[in-house]
Amino acid sequence: MEPKTALLFLAVVASFVATVNCQRRLPPNQTPSILRPAPDTRGVDFIFCFMSNFQIPERLILIIGGNSPGDTMVRITVPELNILRFVTVPEQQTRFVDIPPIAAAIGTGFQNGTVYVLAQQFVTVHAVNSISNTNDGFLAIPTDGLGTEYIIASYDPVPIEQSQFVISGTQDYTRVWISPTRQIRWRARLYQPGQTIIVDLQRFQSIQFQSAADLTGSHIRSNKPVSVSSGASCTLVPAGVYRCDHLVEMIPPVSTWGKRFTLLPFVNRTSGFIFRVIAARQQTEINVAGTNTWLMQMGEFREYDQVSPFPVAITASRPVLVVQYAKGFESDMMGDPFMTIVPPVEQYIMGTVTFGTFNESSLLQQRQPLRSFICISVSAEALFAVSLNNIPVLDSRRYVPAFGRLATYGADRSFEIARGANTIANPSLFTRFGAIVYGFGLGTSYGFPVGYRLIRQLCTRVNHGTEQVIEYDCFDTNVGNVPPGQPVPGDPTGAGPKLPPEEDPNRPAGGSIPPGNPAFPFVPDPNWPTAQIPLPPIAPPEQPEDGCFSTGLLILGAIAPAAVVFLIMLIILVSLQQSKNKY
Repeated sequence: MEPKTALLFLAVVASFVATVNCQRRLPPNQTPSILRPAPDTRGVDFIFCFMSNFQIPERLILIIGGNSPGDTMVRITVPELNILRFVTVPEQQTRFVDIPPIAAAIGTGFQNGTVYVLAQQFVTVHAVNSISNTNDGFLAIPTDGLGTEYIIASYDPVPIEQSQFVISGTQDYTRVWISPTRQIRWRARLYQPGQTIIVDLQRFQSIQFQSAADLTGSHIRSNKPVSVSSGASCTLVPAGVYRCDHLVEMIPPVSTWGKRFTLLPFVNRTSGFIFRVIAARQQTEINVAGTNTWLMQMGEFREYDQVSPFPVAITASRPVLVVQYAKGFESDMMGDPFMTIVPPVEQYIMGTVTFGTFNESSLLQQRQPLRSFICISVSAEALFAVSLNNIPVLDSRRYVPAFGRLATYGADRSFEIARGANTIANPSLFTRFGAIVYGFGLGTSYGFPVGYRLIRQLCTRVNHGTEQVIEYDCFDTNVGNVPPGQPVPGDPTGAGPKLPPEEDPNRPAGGSIPPGNPAFPFVPDPNWPTAQIPLPPIAPPEQPEDGCFSTGLLILGAIAPAAVVFLIMLIILVSLQQSKNKY
């Protein structure tokens, strides 16, 4: 063997041994991420906590729907209570998983019942908090769809019951600022509206806040993503209509709220329904069924009682949250209150979603079946492009006649569905859908969205001249505010219809509002600390710099001295042999 050949052979062997078995180690408490074009409520990683019911729950139930090919292995844990469950969910099937009732939150303070759901493939997770004739559920939002700003949706609780919300940390060293709209007691101190509560959370740590008054509009900000659920332990909807029921829904982050909504009436409820529109920002103009209203403060809301069995269309100049409530049993002797998020048209979902129905409510050791229904709205993309005299028909600006707006944003239908697993499939790339599933029994009910997208709708930038934070629509939805007397966007000539400020009947007190599209100044509560201020540095656990551990490298280190000696001896022997051959 030639010396150069021997050296090349040893180099190849050393390189192979050094690279084989090199495995990257994941940092602790982290899981591999699955890339997807945009987040929605189908996910692989969920962290949340069940809120208090009016008594200790009889059942806490997870309904997990399989949205991926084949079987999906799902692990459910409650880390603080050492609870562990495994379940396999087939494609387009659902599995029910019972969580011990001790995991439900109790009172104001830190909780031990944070639930962690980890799946191999995409699943949909719904959760139900059940007591005899007092049920409600929510759609869980995966961790990649969470945010750092929330506004609470709740309702007026009955005496001795609570309006409430629960916050769960998804990362260590998370700081949260809470600005309540009603009095809250925390750590032996009463916090009044306008004051700020500051708490620190670790991953899998949850905290619940309660008040004897409606907490709707309370504001939450954090320096890292958190999950937020809100509602009431027991409430009458509307006030004075019995019976009392539990309300809960998981709140999407403010950055994902929308401007266009269609609300459908509930099947078999002759009394209609209640809904609320909650503003994300100051000076928001909303149009409900052709009537304009202003929400002048962040977190301000309007409540509506829709008694006629017709859909309701809502348009807003800035992002809003729309929450729909079923009425109490005595309104029409059917069902009971529940609360559900209404997905905005901007967040209608595509593809396939599998979900399950909540089938029974225990009643004195007996079983009472519920009838389940679904309302589906299918978007019609062409509606958003229609214009009249060069003005988009769906524009919410006040100089567009109210009677010219459409009553709905697409095709809608409500009907009864089978108990158990159901799958909505949408093969078209040009249409999307929003859906809400709900059920009624004698004096009981439940309801929650089937699924929705979580695309960011609000973006921010800093005006370097004034250092002012400017918020703007991430997508040109063409539904925004323009000060009276200004030209319509896209109409630089100003030939479109407009009213001078002094002649505008809908002009709010204090002057015209700043532009909502494409940008408007964001005016936060002055009592909030700056959420970008970092927490005191805490050294993270030490990790290998390259995160790579190689058994091959250890083997190479062990045999390197012998290999060097062998190589030197080989070169000497080859040289001696060549010398003999010359003579």
